Amino acid sequence: MDIFYSFISKTDTIKMNNEIYESVTKAFIDSNYIKSDIIPKLFEKIQKGLNDGFGLSNVFDYKDCLTLDEKKKLGYPTRKKISREMIDSLSSDGQKLDDPKGAIEGLYYKQYNQLYKKYKLASMKNMLLNDSNILGFKIIAALDFNTCIICGAYDGTIIKTVAELDNFENRKCGGNCCGCEYVPVQKGMGDIMSSGMTYAGWFRKLSVEDKKDILGEYYSRYKNGESIKDIALLFTAEIALKHFQDRETRERLREQEEAKKPKEKQDKLPKLTEEQLQEYRDLMIKHLSSEWCNLHLDKEIEIMRKRTAKEQHIRLEHYRKKN
Repeated sequence: MDIFYSFISKTDTIKMNNEIYESVTKAFIDSNYIKSDIIPKLFEKIQKGLNDGFGLSNVFDYKDCLTLDEKKKLGYPTRKKISREMIDSLSSDGQKLDDPKGAIEGLYYKQYNQLYKKYKLASMKNMLLNDSNILGFKIIAALDFNTCIICGAYDGTIIKTVAELDNFENRKCGGNCCGCEYVPVQKGMGDIMSSGMTYAGWFRKLSVEDKKDILGEYYSRYKNGESIKDIALLFTAEIALKHFQDRETRERLREQEEAKKPKEKQDKLPKLTEEQLQEYRDLMIKHLSSEWCNLHLDKEIEIMRKRTAKEQHIRLEHYRKKN
């Protein structure tokens, strides 16, 4: 979850949302994926989604979706939940897309993530320079397979200066690959985000196969005694991004191999549906204490979509038990 969102001022949030809206609408127009007569209504819903904190999730109605047979007939990904309203909104260029849902979401979140990161970092720098109650920002790495090596290696590190923040941001994998976050460290407050497990500790418990999958060509260095942090010191932003992309390539190849296997031999969990993701969001809101009620949860849902199906189900079940 992006707990930092609540620290962006109301004025900057409005300014950020307006800038996101302008960038997203331009991207949608330039793509020519949407019918021209649909665009005014669509943009109105995008603006409302930004203002209400729901992002793209309420732009298309996912209560009425294509059936499995319809998706197969049209050549669309069978595992994706594809809104009939969205398909009806596509232009001739949009109809040619292999994955229209993915393409449209990609246009939206590329603009959203870039601008959100810009405003987030600007607010963090301002706090480091001007807020005497802020001692720094603690790096919290997500304990899953989408975490980049840089974030994992520096899990728990407290960044105390603007220079340290710039240095870290210039080395990590682009900011959109994993679900890691910064947590403000304030005077007189304990460590509210301590999970009792670091990325390094989580990594040590993985199987050899999983470690090889995460480290790739760097596994031999780890086997020979180097730590995750030792390996991370070799990384520039370009190397970190390439390393992550190589892992994604391996994942796609595995999925292709799995798809070739007879269905009866597959026991892979399906990814959460949009309804289950909404249930996850609702459960989080219900569980969080009052001081967290105004948190922006779109980032968490976006991260959730990128996680493995197994990880998704574990997290959903975790909040079901808590509630």
